[in-house]
Parts: sequence; C-alpha cells; structure tokens
Amino acid sequence: MMMETMKNRAAVIAAAIILSLFVSSGASAAPVVRKDNRLFAMGAQLAVIYDMEAGTFDIARTNGEVVARGARAEVVITAGGKESTLSTRGAAKLGWFFEDVEDAHGKGASVTVTATGSGADPDVVHTFRVYDNQPFILMSVAAQNVSDKSIGVRRLSPIVVDSEDGESGVFLGLDPADVVALENGHRLEFDFWVRRTRAADGSDSNWSVALYDEKSGRALVAGFLSQRAAFGSVSTGSGGFEPALDARTGRRGLGLFHARSAFAPTRRVAPYSAFESDAFFIMGSWDAPLGALDVFARASAAENDVSSLRRPVPTFWDTWYSKYSTGINEQIILDNLDAAAEKLAAFGLNAFHIDAGWEKRRGDWEPNEKFPSGMKALADAIRSRGLTPSIWIAPFSAAADSPVCLDNPGWFLDPDAIGSAIIPSNERALDISNPEALAWLSGVISRVVHDWGFGIIKVDFTYYSLLGRNYAAKGKTRAEIFRDAFKAMRAAAGPDVYILAVGVPVGIHAGLVDGMRTGLDTAPRIGEEKGYAAQGFKPAFSSMIRRQFLNNVLWHNDPDVIYTGSEETAKRWGENPLPKEALAAWASAVALSGQILEIADPPADMTPEALAVARAVLPVCHKGARPLDLFTKDFPETLALRLDGPDSPRHIVGIFNWGENEDNSATISAETRLVHLPFSTLGLSPNAQCHVFDFWKNEYVGNPKFGHAVRLAPHSVQVVSVVEALDRPQFIATNRHITMGATDVRSVSWDEASLELRGSQDSVAGFDYALTFHAPEPYQFDSAEVAGSPAAAELSREGRVITVRFTPAESGNTNWTLKFKKTVLPSPDAQNNQKNQKDKKNKK
Repeated sequence: MMMETMKNRAAVIAAAIILSLFVSSGASAAPVVRKDNRLFAMGAQLAVIYDMEAGTFDIARTNGEVVARGARAEVVITAGGKESTLSTRGAAKLGWFFEDVEDAHGKGASVTVTATGSGADPDVVHTFRVYDNQPFILMSVAAQNVSDKSIGVRRLSPIVVDSEDGESGVFLGLDPADVVALENGHRLEFDFWVRRTRAADGSDSNWSVALYDEKSGRALVAGFLSQRAAFGSVSTGSGGFEPALDARTGRRGLGLFHARSAFAPTRRVAPYSAFESDAFFIMGSWDAPLGALDVFARASAAENDVSSLRRPVPTFWDTWYSKYSTGINEQIILDNLDAAAEKLAAFGLNAFHIDAGWEKRRGDWEPNEKFPSGMKALADAIRSRGLTPSIWIAPFSAAADSPVCLDNPGWFLDPDAIGSAIIPSNERALDISNPEALAWLSGVISRVVHDWGFGIIKVDFTYYSLLGRNYAAKGKTRAEIFRDAFKAMRAAAGPDVYILAVGVPVGIHAGLVDGMRTGLDTAPRIGEEKGYAAQGFKPAFSSMIRRQFLNNVLWHNDPDVIYTGSEETAKRWGENPLPKEALAAWASAVALSGQILEIADPPADMTPEALAVARAVLPVCHKGARPLDLFTKDFPETLALRLDGPDSPRHIVGIFNWGENEDNSATISAETRLVHLPFSTLGLSPNAQCHVFDFWKNEYVGNPKFGHAVRLAPHSVQVVSVVEALDRPQFIATNRHITMGATDVRSVSWDEASLELRGSQDSVAGFDYALTFHAPEPYQFDSAEVAGSPAAAELSREGRVITVRFTPAESGNTNWTLKFKKTVLPSPDAQNNQKNQKDKKNKK
C-alpha cells in the first residue's frame, strides 16, 4: 500500500479543520482563520487554504474534499532589460491581512497574501475574495513595484497548478483522462473556434473554461470576469508528469491548470505603484454544470456593470448573405423593405439591415453612386414602416487608397505577424490609440447615427486594430486601447443605439456592446468539416450553443443567419439547396436559443414555404432553451425550454439528429436513429404522463408516460411541446410560433363552475391559426367561440383532442372560449356490471 506523502497527510488535517470551521461557524459565514502555518478563508461552498511557509494554496469544498492542490500565484516582469518570473511559492517572506468586503457580488471577506521580493524585485500581491452566499471564489494577482524605476508587466497569473512535484493538481473525477474542456474561444485569431477537447491532452481557452468529468458528472468553471487590460486565458494539460493522487479520495488530478492575463505590449508600471489582474472566478459544480456556467455569466455581468439589456432582440433580413452579396442598390433595398414590412413585420421582424455594399470604399463611409437618395432617406423609409434601420460598418480599418488613409498615414498601424497574415494587403488597420484617429472614428459613428438616423450599427472587423506594432499610446495594452475605442464609439452613438459587434476576442466586449457575434459567418451547408475554418450549420451550432450561457446576460448572442431555401442564395455560396429538414433544424436551433435572428434570403423572393419558416421563428422568445447534453456531445441534441405558462408549465424541446457526432467519447454515425427523451431530463417525475405535440408537422403525437421517442434522419429535428397531463381540459399548443404559445398566447384560464377554458392571444391578420387542446374524461367538448363568434373545431376519433381553427381579419388581441360538458361516470361497481354484461353478450 502506497505511503501517504507529507502533503497528503497535511491535506487530511486541513480537511478536518475546514469541516470543523464550517460546522462551528455556519455555512452563511465567511471566516478567515489562521491555524499554525495555514490560513483558511471560508466561502459559502469553497475554502482557500494558504500554506504560509511554502507560499502555495489549496482550494477545497466545505466537506474538505480538495479541488485544487499546490497552486501558486505568479507574475512575469521585465526590468533592466531582463525578464523574471516571480511567484508566491518559495518566497522568502509572506505577509497577509484581510478585511470585510461588500461589492457587486455580495458580502464576504477579502484576503491578501504578499510575497516580498528580494532587492528591487516587485512584490507579488495575491488577493482572493470569498462570499457569504456565493458558490464561487474570486482571486487576482498584482505586481507591486517597490523601486524608483518603472517596470514592465508581461503576465499576471492568479493561479498556476502543475504536477512537477507529483502532488499538485486539479481534481474532479478518478482519472483526468475522463475530463473534457469546453473552451470559450481558442487563441486570439481563433476566438470564434469554440472547441470541446480533452483537458489532459491540452486546452488553451480564451476568457474562461468549463471542465467536465464524463464519469462522475462533476464540473469546474473558471475564468476572468473581465478583460479590462489583458486577454485572459486558461490552459490545461497533463504537465508531462504522472497525475497526482489525492490519497483521501483515490482521485487523480489534472496535471496542469494555468490562468493568465497576458499583456501586449508590455504594461508599464510606474515606480512605487501596482498593477493588478482582472478578477478570476472559480466554481465547482457537483450536480449542475449548466448552472455553474450561468453563475459565471451573471458574475461577469456584475463585474462589467451590465445592469440590464434594455433594447429588444433584433430580428432582420441581412442583405449580404443573400444572392446580392455586396451588389445591392437603393431599389433593391426599397423593394425588399416593402416585402419585409408587408410579409414579416406583423410576425415579429423589428429591424431592416443594410450590409456591405452601400459604402464608397472601406474608410470612405459615404454612400456610393447606387444610393442616389442617400442613407438618411433610406433610414427614414425603414423607420416609416415601423422597423428600426440597421447598417453595417467597419470603421476600424480603411482601404489603402481611401482619402482618410492617404491623407493621414500616421493614423494607421504596421501589422504584427498575425496581422500580416490576416489583414488584406490593400487594407490598413486604424490606430485607435491615436486621439485624432479615434476622433475621426467617433465622427463617422455620430454621422451614421445622428445625421442619418440608424438605430442599430453592426461593427465588423474590429480586431484588425488589435494586430499592430506601432501604437501611438505608449504604456497601454491593446486590450485597454480597444476598450477605450468602444467607449468612445458608445459615447458618439448615444445610450439608445444598439451596437452589434462582429470581431474577436469575444470576452473583451463585455459591458460595451448590446449584441455579440459568437462564431464565423454561416454558409448554407451542413458543414461536416473539422477545424477553425469550418463553415455551415454544424460549426455555427457548436460555437453558438457552447456560448449560450452568455446570451441575455452579458449581451444578445448573434449566431448569424438562418436560410429558408432560396436557390439563388445557395448559388451565391456555390452550394446546392439544402433539404427542408436541414433548414428547419438550423432555424429551430437559432429560434429556440433565444438569440438574435437574422434571415439570409430576400423577403421579396420568398416562396410560401420560405415565408412559413421565417414566420414560425419570429419574434425571438424572451427566454432561451438549454442544451441538456452540452458537456457530453460534440453537437448537443436536446434543447429544452421551460415555460411557466400559459395554462400550465410546459417544455418546448428541440430534438436533433446532427448526423455524425460524439457522445461521451463514443462515435455516433450519420444514420437514421431512434432518439429518446425521458421526461425526467426535463425535471419532471420519472413516471410523468405528458401530452406531446409536434410543431413542424402540426400534429398531436400522444400522451405517453415516462418519455417520448422519435426516429430522426440525419440533419433533421423534431420540436415538441411537452405538457404534463391535467385532470381537466387544457391548452396544448398553437401553430403560430415554434414555442407554441410563448410569444402570442397571453393567458389561459379554466373555470370549473362554468366548464369553460378561456384564452387571450395576439393574432396576425390573415394567418390560419390552429389551436390544440385536450379534454380527459369525464369532460366532453361542446363548442368554441373566437372573438365572440362560433368557431370551427375538429375532434380526434376519441373526442379527446380538439383543434380550433380561425383566421382573423385584423391583427390584434383575440379572445377565445371552449365550452365543455361533464358526464357523470358510473360507479366502479356499475362499470364492472356493464363489463360483465358486455362479456356475456360477446360470448353469445
């Protein structure tokens, strides 16, 4: 039997101390205690244990179970032409103090450990916060310059864990080989590539990471809450060593876990001053990993002062993705504007977007000769039809032969190595740190918004300005420069204009924008390719759904466009038209997610079939569905949206077959297969009996017990309403919207005294409505009224499923009533006598 190491024995003792502290102090307290050479800081669910001799710290659960062991804080600085790495581990002198805090996250305690440097070396100041009622801890690290000369900071790492000592690690399950890492973008230039990969094989995630153990279901969510001065990232791996053993539980630890704020250019720190990293969040989750992602998003919103998303979620046609590409003109805009207003506005289209092709050239942001009336006239025309005018612009770059570039060469950057590979040779990136260049950018935005009247601006290719060498502002990082530019843009636009950003890295935009693109442009193809450059529905879905937890919290996610089947649009992309099942799958995924909804195909060209798809997903529901299998599948196949009404709680569930997939390391082939939906996965009782309605087929499926199953071909979807069966008549679904009532049915009530089911909903003139209801025994349908007049109703063979149809002549509120009769059921004895008489008759 392996002998316990000194560190393992110390961990056992520490676990006992933690447990005793929580028992004595209560889970609502956040005490800070020092016992011998250890410092204990107790949060609501996690504790930090600092070894004040070694300069390392552990993170443990309140029951003493270790989460991270042997961690340290680290800074990398430049001074006197030399680069040095300084750490809390092995520091000659460690001091500490704590204070009570109350900040945006709640009440708790802030603990600071200072590792004093030798000579002129800066101090490493490590701060962590624990909270009375929060499940996470926050930490940061600062370089404290104690000399009379400035220093440069290249990296700040609030937590570094590596297993070079054979004992340090991050512990989830029994074997680190079972841990997957859900990244949040991969390196600056591949931020739109949101990978799901093996943590032990190496992951390098921008901003945050979610680690999930496939065997135990445990998760760890960690990341920088903000990126005010640096691009934060978290990397994992094996460390090249044998995984460390936690002797207390028998678990093996992940060998490498490193969170770092990297500064480019090097951040200058003045004499006798300090520079601190952004706050780093760590939370363990032992039963609800999706919930931990939600907590991270809310904490990030609090850190970035995102108080609310006041503006509605945009829904619009985007000109660039259609057959026109950049070949638009004024008449094309007006023709499609008329069609959009006539055919889609009443269903929830709330904006109209003019994408690339209106401008003279990059940097010359004036309308070209194809727009003779000017952009203000178009914005006025859009607004006169009740839609918000939206426009595309890329003011962070300019064509090399544009007047602004030729007249002001000092406003533009020399590209760095990545910029040279990415930025087209005939374009230049604006130096947004140059005050004159920034004033020019602000003037462009002000003209577009205030002179022309656009209420949504889609700002593209912003990352070009992150890829330069010769910034005018010295001593600032590219992250600081970038955020300052967005603040200036917001000031120029005003508080009521919707800013939709398209660029990387995503996390740096927190608190600055209203909408944020989560991946690459989406092409009308399935997209079975792997890697960072893959385009199509599947790659777009993977990036969209893995960032779903950010939606409606930090901003509105922009998953890019849906397609409705236009042959001309497909031809523009060099593709054949996709089958309607694949189009419905992607449209369903976007609509159920509750994110920004953009349509690729021109409204003026839409067939009745295309209009039916577009109308079915308009408007965006106020709440987004959750990917129940986010951590186990490469492409999640169950999106579930719980709604608390109308009438009774219901679940709108998208069940997908994405074709080739991976489930807990097992390959799923691209074939027709039976997909099961146990009702227990929706939070219902395992033996629940529910009504199931298929939206796209517009049919009642049945009322199974325990669960629902459907056979799906590759690249197809079934969207169902799952409603727990009641012992009285109830509303099941409507054919108007994919959420089957969430966006238009305002109220449903049952009156047992009058035996009436009443409802109120928003209706669109000319739409053929079909509302589905169910009546169990002993209730019998009698009649239906819509808007005070008798309405047509269809009954199933058994008379239990009722479909009420109507077509309103005008848009607006519609009230309806279903009337029932109640038959008196015979007593059980009478029922048995009737059965016996029937059996005798059958025998004769």
